[in-house]
Amino acid sequence: MANDLPRVLIIDEQSTTVARLLRGLDGHELELLVAVDGQDGLHQAFKQTPDLILLEVHLPVIDGLEVCRRLKADPRTANVPVIFLSASNAVEHKLQGFSLGAVDFIGKPFAEREVLARIFIHLRNKSQLDRLQTMLGQRALTGVGDKAFPDEQLFARALTMLDQRMDDPPGLTEMAAMLGSSERKLTDIFRERLGMTVFEYFSELRLETARHLLEGSTMQIQGIATHVGYRNAGDFTRAYRRRYGVSPREHRGAAGARPRN
Repeated sequence: MANDLPRVLIIDEQSTTVARLLRGLDGHELELLVAVDGQDGLHQAFKQTPDLILLEVHLPVIDGLEVCRRLKADPRTANVPVIFLSASNAVEHKLQGFSLGAVDFIGKPFAEREVLARIFIHLRNKSQLDRLQTMLGQRALTGVGDKAFPDEQLFARALTMLDQRMDDPPGLTEMAAMLGSSERKLTDIFRERLGMTVFEYFSELRLETARHLLEGSTMQIQGIATHVGYRNAGDFTRAYRRRYGVSPREHRGAAGARPRN
């Protein structure tokens, strides 16, 4: 069964950090791998082909920035999302990470629920949703979780609605009515699967979508802000800086400097 789960590789030498991550991610249908230095991390990444990597900047043998550079240069791992999870909150490290192809940068200390939420979103945004949906379908066909499967369907429909109505999202009451559910039911489903409310997930989704557009399109920043539901560019910039530690303009500049294979 483990081989059917999204595989997350943690590369961090700090045993306390690894223990917190293992504890926080336990029970969330993820296969977890651990490496304690950059060289071992690269070895496991090339051998195991993870679906996502959590990476510390400061590592023995090979530092995290160089690990990210090598991961993105190798066709086996070039498309694997890399999230830096680091005690270093220096803006230059964040910009370096983004310029090398990292999808996110989370500072320490961190909240386990925040890490879980970002893992979930990045797995979805990196074409892992089909894999997760296949897993759910397999469970339904084998009769596993007969009671839970309607909840999975409701959850998937809610995610799709939020994706499609990003620029004009429904309120929780309207959303529940459109899905034939209740506010309490939706809230419980999101908390159970993501450890967050519908609103918290949607806030993450908007900014992560904006990040992809900044890196992969020529759309103007104001246009991106509007696309993800921000009517005011200043509000968008402030929210983006709080989330990623850099402004949208700085992030786009770093992404523009990323080496192309």
